[in-house]
Amino acid sequence: MALNIEYEDWIREKRADIAQHNLSIQANIAALSQRLWKAEQTLEQVARLVDNAGLPPGTDPAYRMGYGDVMADLRRILDGGDA
Repeated sequence: MALNIEYEDWIREKRADIAQHNLSIQANIAALSQRLWKAEQTLEQVARLVDNAGLPPGTDPAYRMGYGDVMADLRRILDGGDA
């Protein structure tokens, strides 16, 4: 009889652990989803800036080349490629 009670207590405890663990997983998923949404919004803003960026007329050609390289790298990164 005592063994049966201990077993039932153990099962109850394990169910509580599982419920708590599931809540923890759900909370982590919710937090990560929110961070992902924020990151996507930020990348969208960066992509808009990259697409609309330009240099004023008369900019030093060496600066233009470096600028073009950086913008190309940013576009590649934003499109999901590697730098």
